[in-house]
Amino acid sequence: MRIKQLETLTGIKVKRVRHDGDKEYVIIDLKAWYEDKSITSGMTAPLNLKQKDKAERVNRTLMQRVRAALLDAGAEEELWAAA
Repeated sequence: MRIKQLETLTGIKVKRVRHDGDKEYVIIDLKAWYEDKSITSGMTAPLNLKQKDKAERVNRTLMQRVRAALLDAGAEEELWAAA
């Protein structure tokens, strides 16, 4: 989910983004965007299983909710990847 969408849905301004240091999160354009929006960006500790477990649990919960919404809406399974 994009940060702007998250802020719109929750009404809460994102103040900090934490990531594992993958290249997709540390590109110069993204760093500049974070600075422009006054968002601090930081890396998690490498191989920190406690943080990884929490992130995996959140992702699993979100995917379960998405699947439930798609089922409830009667969406064809071929469209799930696009959703």
